[in-house]
Amino acid sequence: MPYVVDAWAHLEADTSNQRDQGHEAAFRRWYRETTLPRTRTALMLSAIIITGISAVDLALLPQAAPLTALVRAVIMLPALLLMVMSLDRPALRPWSEAILFGGIVLVGWSSIAVGAIDARNGLPPVHTPGLVLVLIYAYQFIGLSFRLTLGAAGLITAAYFAAILAAGAPAYAAFVNMLFVAGANAVGAVQCHANWQAGRNTYRQTLRMREHAMRDALTSVANRRAIEQHSAALWLEMQRRHGALGIYMVDIDCFKQFNDTYGHQAGDECLRRVAACLSGVVRRPLDMVGRFGGEEFVVILADPRHSYVHLAAERICEAVSGLNQAHASSPVAGHVTVSVGATCVRPGVDCDSIADAIQLADQALYEAKDQGRDRYVFRYPVPAESAVTSATPHRSTDRLTSAGI
Repeated sequence: MPYVVDAWAHLEADTSNQRDQGHEAAFRRWYRETTLPRTRTALMLSAIIITGISAVDLALLPQAAPLTALVRAVIMLPALLLMVMSLDRPALRPWSEAILFGGIVLVGWSSIAVGAIDARNGLPPVHTPGLVLVLIYAYQFIGLSFRLTLGAAGLITAAYFAAILAAGAPAYAAFVNMLFVAGANAVGAVQCHANWQAGRNTYRQTLRMREHAMRDALTSVANRRAIEQHSAALWLEMQRRHGALGIYMVDIDCFKQFNDTYGHQAGDECLRRVAACLSGVVRRPLDMVGRFGGEEFVVILADPRHSYVHLAAERICEAVSGLNQAHASSPVAGHVTVSVGATCVRPGVDCDSIADAIQLADQALYEAKDQGRDRYVFRYPVPAESAVTSATPHRSTDRLTSAGI
């Protein structure tokens, strides 16, 4: 799903707990995306280094080179290749964290195995420098979360400690090597945590700026730009799911007269109250309330239940009327009311674009105004006289037609 839908869903989560969980999952995806070029380059460089070391071993250590080259060729290089593929192949992206975690652990263990093979051939007991290089890669370049990185490094380090003790190395050599590896872990963990927190702070700032850019300053609901981005992305998503979109154009009746009577400050407060009222009707993460312009709002429902399509329009009228906001100059009622133009379409089936669907709802809105305001009109996306139905305020007896919504 496009990012704008994902981001709006997290901004509009029902509870603070859901919001926190959603933000954390979105942050981890964002972090992987931002570190992806660095991770890809580091993994490819690792493959080159491993291939070069194998060539050096074949030239200088013929007694151990065949087996160590086999470990590198059969385990380490395929692991690195799979890690790179998890970054670029859409089919593997959902499992990229698990693949990166398992891959770096496997490379670390393979490095330990190479050191053990060298030890059996009279070389130093374990490749400490190579292992430190693996740990540096794990902490700095793989792009995993801080906790997953600690877990991977912990598994590698534990295997190293077990291997060096099992190798029977002199106590001093074992102690110094283990101290170096422990120190590399400490330094790497501090820097990894700093990178993780810096990334989190950058993400929060990005979200705040994005939210400010997507919110109407007066009413705090979505602005026109956010409506266009979200509705276009949601259109594609519902088309993929074979779902439907409910679109409701909402206009405050006789708002100019309200401003003339009560002043613009009262008008601003009225807009805020209506926006809050509409937000109360919308509760699911992918649904949206936005200010389309002036006193006109739009409500978008993602794949609404059949029984809720008309009920939502009725509830919008009832909720705004229930505010009992005085409007003495209104020829419709003594309080603020709204007219609603509604439609429900299947993307790609009933309409070719979100613009066509919004135009359909807008036509229904004008019909509601022509019929006397303080009501909703529902327009079906079929070219027939019976495709237009209307309802008196707060009442609906219409049923869905053969449009299949």
